Amino acid sequence: MVPRRSAEMSRASAGDPMAELVRAGSALTRATSLSALFASLVDQSVDFSGSEIGAMYLFSDPDAASGQLRLAYRRGRYEIPRSISSTLESISFVTEFSDVLVLHDRGQEFFGDAFLHERMHSALVAPLATAGRTLGIMILNALAPDTYGDSRLRFTESYVPFAAGILDNTRLLDELREKLREIEALERYQESIFSSMTNLLVTTDRNGELHYFNRAARERLGLGDD
Repeated sequence: MVPRRSAEMSRASAGDPMAELVRAGSALTRATSLSALFASLVDQSVDFSGSEIGAMYLFSDPDAASGQLRLAYRRGRYEIPRSISSTLESISFVTEFSDVLVLHDRGQEFFGDAFLHERMHSALVAPLATAGRTLGIMILNALAPDTYGDSRLRFTESYVPFAAGILDNTRLLDELREKLREIEALERYQESIFSSMTNLLVTTDRNGELHYFNRAARERLGLGDD
């Protein structure tokens, strides 16, 4: 493995990293769903880096950051694994050190599992990490060696943590929305059960005020909504 900071780009310049970072960040903030956020993160990274493969793998339990990572989004025409193990050498490295791993060619002694397809000759593995936990991994692969040079590396090192923060906030918001949907569904179910009962049902709160009464209680006791 060639040291990350000594990388030299063999392709044409990928553009100004700062300008690209601003543009990519703006695209991320416009995403209105998790799926759109996944697509934006991977697509922007692939486009800027000139990669042939871009993949985002997520942990089922980000707090544990162990077990299998499942493919959440992919870009590229090459077949890649639907899931990968957190025990892979490259995955263990980036999750433990919260750092970006770059391989400039195949045949290195270590981290060969960073290549998702046998035709790839460059690999970049970045943790989707926020404070205290790792949500998943983004992997980029390219056909040509020495693809991930300094400007592309700087872009990734700034962009991926920013995206991870947005991803974490969006994931938490989605969890909240899902919890609210569960509560609303439970309330509708209880309402349906109570309303279908032929016996009188009246509930009060801790202060003795009426909290709920079913249709039978309304009709027989003359209760009103007020």
